[in-house]
Amino acid sequence: PGQTDRIRAVDPDAAFELAVVRARVALHTDAQAVDAGLFDDADALVRTPSQDHRARLLRAELGLREGEPKAALVIALRVGSSSSGASGPLQAQALLLAVRCRMLLGQPEEAARDLDRAEALLEAHPEPMLAVRATNARAELARAQQDLLWCRALCQQNIRTASQHRYQRGVGESMHRLGLVLRMLGRRREAEQQLRAAREVVANTGDAELDAETGLALATLLVERGEQLP
Repeated sequence: PGQTDRIRAVDPDAAFELAVVRARVALHTDAQAVDAGLFDDADALVRTPSQDHRARLLRAELGLREGEPKAALVIALRVGSSSSGASGPLQAQALLLAVRCRMLLGQPEEAARDLDRAEALLEAHPEPMLAVRATNARAELARAQQDLLWCRALCQQNIRTASQHRYQRGVGESMHRLGLVLRMLGRRREAEQQLRAAREVVANTGDAELDAETGLALATLLVERGEQLP
């Protein structure tokens, strides 16, 4: 906090960016409960409409992590609305968050509509990392709809795209999902290879939540094959 106050006195915008980074790092790397005070810090440093949109999306992501997808969805849809005043990429980011919420809420048709809107925005406002997230969302939607071959193709494509942009979390998430779909296709040996590779990539990102999900998927696969867990 002391460092943030000093930066705020010199450059308020830089102080906001620092607060956002701290909150986002905690969101992805804290294995236990995330310190809500980090998000309060970001809220307190908001000075512009764009910063307000970003701070609200951070709150929505926190809500989603804490098991409140309905509340997170409301925020995401407000920021993702064409009337919100948010930039195109920020609207797309919000809609991708809405897709995650809707999938958890069992709303695949609404998720598909939000994803269509997000992809259209990214066509007009290219953002490579957001494009990777959009393809991951499309792959997850395909998996949920049992379109396993399409899901596999999207995952393979996304691993290459994310690698080109050195987006390690995107690589890890795509590998994780590819492992899941290979398991569903009955290709358990290949699934194990993908999930082990995903764990290595994810470990380097420090993403505790994705690491736990990948570890659980690998453990489930090994148990199904009658192997002992390490």
